[in-house]
Amino acid sequence: MFTRGRSIHIHAPAEAVFDYVSDLSKHPEWTAQPMQVTVNGPLQPGTTYTSNAHFQGDIPGKGQVLEVDRPKHFAFDATDSSGHYKWHFDITPDGDGVHLDYGFERLSAPLLFRVLQGPVLWPVFGNKWAAQSLERIKAKLEGGAA
Repeated sequence: MFTRGRSIHIHAPAEAVFDYVSDLSKHPEWTAQPMQVTVNGPLQPGTTYTSNAHFQGDIPGKGQVLEVDRPKHFAFDATDSSGHYKWHFDITPDGDGVHLDYGFERLSAPLLFRVLQGPVLWPVFGNKWAAQSLERIKAKLEGGAA
């Protein structure tokens, strides 16, 4: 099993953080790569979505909402040419804001991704992109610029 994640402190109420990160249609505002997302229903387990990320060409994807526990936890899955992943956000009250954990678990992937993801792709790209994404979320919720 391959899992990775990052975390950040955000000066905002847990409900506001949850509402923002659980709105899949807003993910293009903060993701590292340009993308579009179309959500096919309300925020509840089983709701599906489609996506199209732009990195070295178009990368179509799809997924569904898996877990909704406002304001503490949100999880969804995503499948594209890089594999099938479960993504999560965990929100914990922390002083004057929250501690936001953001990460994924690889459920399946083509051999090339399984071989390169740990030693190359995560250290070179993924870790940086996750940090940038969290900084954009923080800036949006704290009212600043990323």
